[in-house]
Amino acid sequence: MVQDIPPVTLVGLHVERLKKIKVIDLSPPAVGPVRIVGPNESGKSSLLDSVAILLRGPTAAGSMPIQHGAEDAEIVGDFGAFRVRRKLTLKGAYLQVTRNDMKVASPQAWLDALIGQGVAFDPFAFARYKPAQQVDLLLKAVKLQQDPRAIDRDRKQAYDERTEVNRQAKA
Repeated sequence: MVQDIPPVTLVGLHVERLKKIKVIDLSPPAVGPVRIVGPNESGKSSLLDSVAILLRGPTAAGSMPIQHGAEDAEIVGDFGAFRVRRKLTLKGAYLQVTRNDMKVASPQAWLDALIGQGVAFDPFAFARYKPAQQVDLLLKAVKLQQDPRAIDRDRKQAYDERTEVNRQAKA
């Protein structure tokens, strides 16, 4: 189903009437980081949210993502090997994924399978987690053979034992 997709690269993004964005067309460079800069309230987070909404659906942005006063919003992402179009209306959302000029059946399931391969990471959601949850997620992602937190437990046990020996020595 998704196995024959090469590494996913966003080669084009078109967004209309989504949160702070009226209209934007992006063609990021093929290589290298993309800087997203601007003053507060200029739409930087809206741009990042648009990619999350495109791939995961309107609930990825929390509250109503359609711009105030608009009746709909549209996001189109060109990933080279496939194209995703998501239209949001006040009545619902519509999704279309095309590959080789053919519509993908069950497009959200197809995207979910693709995202499940490690394509997406939401840094804003990660930042909201408590530190222990962040550690759990990172350890799950890197799939280590041994939990490095065991070293912390061993260190604490040795420290506690040394503290007790020092107490006894003073007594």
